[in-house]
Amino acid sequence: MSQLNKLLFLSTLVCGLALPQSIALASSRQIEQAKEFYQQDRYPAAIKLLETAIEQERGNPRLRAIALRNLALIYQRLGEWQQATATLSEAEQIIATIDDGFESHLLAQVLEVQGQVELSLVR
Repeated sequence: MSQLNKLLFLSTLVCGLALPQSIALASSRQIEQAKEFYQQDRYPAAIKLLETAIEQERGNPRLRAIALRNLALIYQRLGEWQQATATLSEAEQIIATIDDGFESHLLAQVLEVQGQVELSLVR
């Protein structure tokens, strides 16, 4: 796994920890566990946890955007470009609904992954 991908995943986790207390602990734990699976190259398990977190957090757009971004990183790692692109598009749509000052940071993370995906496609 590239050092950049590890750093991106870890930075998302740190940002996730800075979110308000209203975030469901179960989903936060799922995202943390998915990060560990990602680092261990256990992608199917990480995907399942992130998909569950995304579904459970319909009312929390920030947490959903973080989980979607992390999911896109896994799809990128697996070379599943269409799924990565679709996941990033969904994250962008969710971020567009956020207006609390945190959205620009989330958008920057999503766009960074999008750039990685696009770069991978031209190689």
